[in-house]
Amino acid sequence: MDLSIKGDIYSNGTWLANAVTNYNKLYRYNGNFSFSYASNIDGHKGLEDYSQSTNYRVGWQFNQDPKASPGSRFSASVNMSSAGYDKENSYNVNDHVTTTRQSSVSYSKSWTGTPFNLSASMNHSQNVKNKTVDVNLPKVSFNMARIYPLKMGRQSGKTKWYQELQFQYSSSLDNRISTYDSLLFTNAGLESSKNGFKHDAPLSIQLRPFKNFNISPSLTYSGVLYSQKIEKTWDPGTNQVVKNTVKGMFYGQAINPAISAGYNPQVFGTYTFLNPESRVQAIRHVIKPSVGFSYIPEIPGLSSDMYKTVQRDASGQNYEEYSMFEGNIYGTPSLSNKSGTFSFGLVNLIEAKVFEKNDTTGVAKKFKIIDNFGITSGYNIFADSMRFSPVSMTARTTLMENINISGRAGFSLYGIDTLGNSLRNFALETNNKIMRLTGFGASVDFSLDRLIMGKGSSSSSGSGGQPIGSTGSGDSQEGDHNDMAGIRTDLYGYSDFEMPWTFNVSYSLNYSKPALKSTISQTLSFVGSVTITRKMMLDYTSGYDFTSKTLTMTQIGIRRDLHCWMMNLNWIPNGSMKGWNFTIRAKASVLGDLKYERKKDFHDKF
Repeated sequence: MDLSIKGDIYSNGTWLANAVTNYNKLYRYNGNFSFSYASNIDGHKGLEDYSQSTNYRVGWQFNQDPKASPGSRFSASVNMSSAGYDKENSYNVNDHVTTTRQSSVSYSKSWTGTPFNLSASMNHSQNVKNKTVDVNLPKVSFNMARIYPLKMGRQSGKTKWYQELQFQYSSSLDNRISTYDSLLFTNAGLESSKNGFKHDAPLSIQLRPFKNFNISPSLTYSGVLYSQKIEKTWDPGTNQVVKNTVKGMFYGQAINPAISAGYNPQVFGTYTFLNPESRVQAIRHVIKPSVGFSYIPEIPGLSSDMYKTVQRDASGQNYEEYSMFEGNIYGTPSLSNKSGTFSFGLVNLIEAKVFEKNDTTGVAKKFKIIDNFGITSGYNIFADSMRFSPVSMTARTTLMENINISGRAGFSLYGIDTLGNSLRNFALETNNKIMRLTGFGASVDFSLDRLIMGKGSSSSSGSGGQPIGSTGSGDSQEGDHNDMAGIRTDLYGYSDFEMPWTFNVSYSLNYSKPALKSTISQTLSFVGSVTITRKMMLDYTSGYDFTSKTLTMTQIGIRRDLHCWMMNLNWIPNGSMKGWNFTIRAKASVLGDLKYERKKDFHDKF
C-alpha cells in the first residue's frame, strides 16, 4: 500500500490538493483510491469577472482476484465529481467533451449446484452539464435460473413434450434518488427518493410441432410492493384534479396468460459460375423470413384493484382512469387486456467465393457482400385504426475488408394532413405514396491508411526500430550504430524511406421527418498518427461540425524520444480548451518529478 499527496498553488489564490493511494493484497484484491479538492478563483479580485468556487472529485477502483472467493465477487468503480471540477482543473480533452460520470459498487454471489444467484449494487450517474445526479442506493436482485420441474435428474431417450415445461423467478429491490448534485446529501435530496420491490414468476412450455415452428403458451405472475401510492380527487373550488401522496405499504398483483407462435425457416440459393477463368466461383443468397404471433386474452378477476377513476372537468360527466402506482419505479403490473399482434421480418445475406488476384493455392476465399439487409413490421388485429406498425429497414456491409457501411430507415404506411397530424388513412390514399419516410440514418467508417497502403499496413510497421519511449539497448549509442548498419536500401542503393501513419475516419448522417418539418444532423471525426522518425511521432484528433460549419475541438501532439528524456508538445488550437503545453521529463520512474514545463491553457485570460 502506498500514499501520495500532491498540491498545486497559483499566484491568484487558486489551490488544489490531491491524495492517491494504491493497494494490493496478493491473490486477494487490488485497486486504488483518490480524492481531490480544489478552490478555484477566476478573474481578478475587485473586478466583475472575479469568481470563486470549490470543487471535488472522488475515484475508487477495487478488483477482486477471481480465485479469492469462488462463487462470490465484489468490485467497485467510482468516478464522482462536482459539476465544475473538470472544467476548472482537468487538462484531459475527454473530460471536457464527456458530460456524464458513472460509478458502481457491486457484489454478486451464486450457489454451486443450485439455480439461485444474488446481486447487490450501488450505482451513481451524473450529468455535469445540467448538474443532475441519479443514485441507486441500494439495488438488489435475487433470481432463479430456468428449471424444468418435470425432467428427471438422469434421463435417457427422447424428451417428452410435457417435460419442456419451464419455470423461472426473478425479484428486485431498488431505491432511487434523483436530484441536483448540491442537494444529494441534504433532506431535500432524500425526500425525492423512490423505492419499491417487484417479482415475477413465469411458467411456460415450448411446443415444436415441426421444424422451425414453435408454440409457447405461458402464465406469468407479477407483483409490486411500494411505500406510497397516489389518490386523485376533483376539487370544485379550483376546478382542478388534486393529486395526493399517501404513505404506507401497498401491494399490487396481476396474472397474465399469453400464447405466442413463430415460424423461422431459412432458404438457400447458390449460383455457380461455369467459366473456369472467372475469379468469382459462386454466390450464395440466404433468406431468413420470420412470422410471429402473440395473443393475450382478457380474463377478469386475475389482478388486484390498482386502477381508479377521477372526474376530469366541471361538467361532472367526463372521467379518466389512473393507476394508484403511477410514477413509481416499477410502474403498474400489466393487466390482462386483450391484444393480438402479428410480426413480420425478412433478413437477407449474400456471400461470394472469390479467388485472390494471382492466386496459386486453388482455394477460393469466402467473403460477405451484404452482411445484413432486413425489413420488419407488424399488424395489430384488435386496434380500432392504424393497425400496421412502422416499417423498419436496416442494412450493413463491409467493402474491401476495411470500409464499414451501415444504414437504417423508417417508414409509415399512414398519411398526414397539411398540419402534420397523422391520419388513419393510408399514405397511398392521402399522399399518393406507398410509404412515408419518417427517418433515415447512415454511417461510414474506415482506415484511410489501410485503404491506400493495403490491408497489411499498420501504425506499428516501419523501419523496424523500437517504439518511442523504449529504454532497451536500442537506445544506446552502440545500438544506434547497429541500426545504421542495418538500414534497408532499394535496388539503387538509396535508403528505403518509410513513414508509418494511420488515419481513421468516421462519418454519420441522420435525417428525421416525423411530420412536415425535417431535421438533418451530420458528424465527422478523424483520428490518426504519423511516425516521423524512429523516435518521433505525431498524433492528432479532430472533426467537423456541419451545423456551425467549423472544426470541432482539435488536439495535436508531438512526442520525441531523447534517450534518457522524453519531450512532449500538445497543442489545442480551438475549442473551450484552447492552449498548448510543452514538457521535457526524465524517463526513469524514480525521477518522475524531474521535468521542465511551459504552457498556456484555457485558464489564462490575458
